[in-house]
Amino acid sequence: VNAFEQPIRARKNSGYAEPSALALATYWEQVDKAYRLQQPIVSVLNPRGYELPSQELTKAQQTDLNAWVNGILLPLSEGQA
Repeated sequence: VNAFEQPIRARKNSGYAEPSALALATYWEQVDKAYRLQQPIVSVLNPRGYELPSQELTKAQQTDLNAWVNGILLPLSEGQA
């Protein structure tokens, strides 16, 4: 089963982006709980400001593309992965 096992439905007066992002984030939480062996490097670019389903994802939000890339590359360069 994956994030899109069931069709994503657009909400009234909305599109598919937000429900898709939330389905993927919820799926990530389930997979992460089952398989996490070490602390992952998490960096989230959320330009539309969707409410995210976990504190970990919310805390990992970056303000722009450069910050998002650096949120991944800096921990890698410090040997955190």
